[in-house]
Amino acid sequence: LEKIVRASASIFEIQSLKTFISGVLMQLVSMLRLEEDALYCQASGISAASTGGELKVVAAVGKFEEMDVVDKDITAVLPGDVLALIQRSMNEGQSISEKNRYVVYFRSKIGAAHVVYLERTEDIDQWEKDLIDIFCTNIAIAFDNIYLNQELEASQKEIIFTLGEIVEFRSSDTHNHVRRVGAICSFLGSKLGLTDEECEILRVASAMHDIGKLAIPDRILLKEDTLTTEEFEVMKLYTTAGHDMLKFSRRNILRPASVIAAQHHEHWDGQGYPGKLKGEEINIFARITAVADVFDALVSDRCYRKALPLEEVINYFKDNSGKQFDPTVTSTLLDNLDEIMNIRTRITERRKSALEDLACEE
Repeated sequence: LEKIVRASASIFEIQSLKTFISGVLMQLVSMLRLEEDALYCQASGISAASTGGELKVVAAVGKFEEMDVVDKDITAVLPGDVLALIQRSMNEGQSISEKNRYVVYFRSKIGAAHVVYLERTEDIDQWEKDLIDIFCTNIAIAFDNIYLNQELEASQKEIIFTLGEIVEFRSSDTHNHVRRVGAICSFLGSKLGLTDEECEILRVASAMHDIGKLAIPDRILLKEDTLTTEEFEVMKLYTTAGHDMLKFSRRNILRPASVIAAQHHEHWDGQGYPGKLKGEEINIFARITAVADVFDALVSDRCYRKALPLEEVINYFKDNSGKQFDPTVTSTLLDNLDEIMNIRTRITERRKSALEDLACEE
């Protein structure tokens, strides 16, 4: 029972859903001194739980891990005897056992069906089954909490991207620009050695790089002719305005977003604005966003011009490497152009498909 309490406590500290589920298996294996043969299956995604009750393997240890079954439909990868036991448990909606094998079945409050399959050389007695059931009751609660937290975070990210797109619409820029910039930033960040978490924060935070344009008068922001010197000075204030809008937030996305808003027009050689920062004085998130933002703008159609030829864009970045742009970020962009162009295409097509689906529903 002490192991149950300890295991549950440590599980609740885990935030990543996949890490959490893998932790469940490790805790159960350790708790029951199993021979490390176990599976954790979950309905094929919470959003797809109503599409026929398919199950996919979410985590595995022991021989099942060696069979490479994770993220695959159980009907395609599991041995017949194991599959039959799991499917019987699903059909009956309850846990079942056969000597040395035990299938734990439970549902979380959000409606997700879960199955944990355990086996070892000796039989699993009733006392151990009861302990497993107690543990899994706690797991169902933890799963709901983590899942709902991820749903909330996903909603917040969508709001941030929507705000970024509102700014783009207001200044007559192209659709999907902020989403493409975010995806390119994340890709460049990973190539430059940022962690997965940092890349995800950068992907979302970069969507707010132009948020300060909301503070610029339409007569300047929407002017089709060349801005006067005085008007351009007003235009440049959108960087500090964006920073001021976000700087008081304590959220791990909005704090870096405020830095990106403030610094994405700073230049590597110190000739940018608003602070005349130079080199690594400029935050790495802002340096990456600057490259991604300008690249996507140049290779995209705008209301006032067509997209520039790729060769011309490449030459522009080569000429401005070490001047306007961080040379390391620039070389990373140029070394991975094919992949970056594919990212842009995927984002555009995915958003187009989503909008078409929405139009059909309406």
